[in-house]
Amino acid sequence: MPRRDLRLSRVSWLVSLPALLTILGCLSYSQSNEDQRVKAERALARAQSAALDRHYSEAIKTLESALRQYPDEKALSLELGRLYLATGKDGKAQRLFMEILKRTPGNREAQLELGRTLAYQQLYDQSNSLYRQLLTDNSSDEAAAIGLTSNLIHERKTDEAAAVANSALRYHPNSLRLLEFKDRIASGRLGGDERSVPFAANVFSTSADYINDSAGNCR
Repeated sequence: MPRRDLRLSRVSWLVSLPALLTILGCLSYSQSNEDQRVKAERALARAQSAALDRHYSEAIKTLESALRQYPDEKALSLELGRLYLATGKDGKAQRLFMEILKRTPGNREAQLELGRTLAYQQLYDQSNSLYRQLLTDNSSDEAAAIGLTSNLIHERKTDEAAAVANSALRYHPNSLRLLEFKDRIASGRLGGDERSVPFAANVFSTSADYINDSAGNCR
């Protein structure tokens, strides 16, 4: 090879080397995060199974252990917070949901759960503020409307509760919970406890969207 061509070949290799290292680094990062997501999903599944069998302490310990290894996995934090709340550990639940919102402001799931946690403690003004913000961001948010209506019923603010329920029913005319609220307001049946948390499959949100949803963004 002529000397000039050899020099050009060496320059080309040196120029492409950083790009190659970047690609390899991204591949390694992606693989690492993929492994982390799989392990987090497995821990979440184990906790779900334990909770459904009413082994709540075991479920909590599983999630606490997993979070020590994978502190950025929001799905683990959300489910642990729900279990704290369901087992009467309101303070722990509140701190966990607030920490999620600190790391990821505007996280809808954390806002909903924090609103529910505050309502458990009868901190209705703070809870209502979270629900109203969610409805400002998305007026068709059924879960936020249900939470706000429930709070207003407990506060005996029936006119406001009816207005929220009726507005939400325009988007969700077949919502059983909203229809129930509307009927209770109309009949004056304002008692009851909407805040019980059944230990069933729907307690958990298992969508992988919440498992490290920022993974794969190699910067």
